[in-house]
Amino acid sequence: MQLPGAILGLVCLVVAVDSSPRDLGSRSTAFCPPLHPLPQPSLLAASAQAPSLSSLRGPSAPRRAAGASRLVMSEGKAPVPPSVRGEVPCVEADFAHVPNRPSEVPIITTPLRNRYFALRHGQSEANVDNIISSLPSRGTTIHGLTGLGRLQARESAPLLLEAIGEGNIEKIVFCSSNFTRARQTAEEAAGALKELLRETKGDATSSKLDTSVRIIEPLRERWFGTLDNTIITNYNMVWPADLKDAQCVQYDVESVDACCERLKGMILALEGQHEDRDIVLTSHADTLQILQSFVAGADPRSFSQFRFKNGEVRRLLQDTSAMPDPVPLTYA
Repeated sequence: MQLPGAILGLVCLVVAVDSSPRDLGSRSTAFCPPLHPLPQPSLLAASAQAPSLSSLRGPSAPRRAAGASRLVMSEGKAPVPPSVRGEVPCVEADFAHVPNRPSEVPIITTPLRNRYFALRHGQSEANVDNIISSLPSRGTTIHGLTGLGRLQARESAPLLLEAIGEGNIEKIVFCSSNFTRARQTAEEAAGALKELLRETKGDATSSKLDTSVRIIEPLRERWFGTLDNTIITNYNMVWPADLKDAQCVQYDVESVDACCERLKGMILALEGQHEDRDIVLTSHADTLQILQSFVAGADPRSFSQFRFKNGEVRRLLQDTSAMPDPVPLTYA
């Protein structure tokens, strides 16, 4: 797609699992062409681990007229990492006909027996390569942390200690997505926390911390369908539609509601297995943002307005007032 020279180079971005999503009936259509050639279906079918999602491609959107608005991310407290910035090919009209369908997944109203903390993975090789890495067979074997990513993971240790409290060290349970970047982050964070406790509190305290990491597949990355392994700015073709439609599966992307379903099942399973524990959930931006919105009882369609930084720690509470300040999507 040829973009007017006047807008090339502008920095903008739209904010940034264990079961297949249910049949949701009618699907919305595509509203803008990709920034990058989409992979062939034969390549996507190479792994049996890829989620089974309905296949649908709608018509391409008309070319943008000169001077048409483009989608940008406004400034806020949680800026998107530089590695995911890029030119946005979509305009407001591209999403005008997306149906307005709120989430149909009932929230958890029973008070949680455990305390939950979200930790986003550190900078990954996929971040540096500027590609979407959501295919399990690839994400669980490559695209690990960069040197900076490992540092970010270790720097999360004091943040975890502050959030959880020194008196609860023996109650910590480290859980992670099965993707390499998340698993390595959990391992680095747990090891760094143990070292921090040993240096500041002594061996007696550090020995109380269990640094083992439990792999939980439903924490995995959101599946981005035919946009997987393409340029990272193709997220911009998904998140604006998510704001309107919790069941949107355009480009075979896992819908917001499908994520809510698997994450709700994960929380309920952990609630049945533990009590009065501090559970650290190490995962990915979309996954954690949807999870935080769902647990808080907020509209999960708005998840893209609450972008996690690499290595950021947040407490998950059943309270909408506990959500961070939103960074709204705007059309300029």
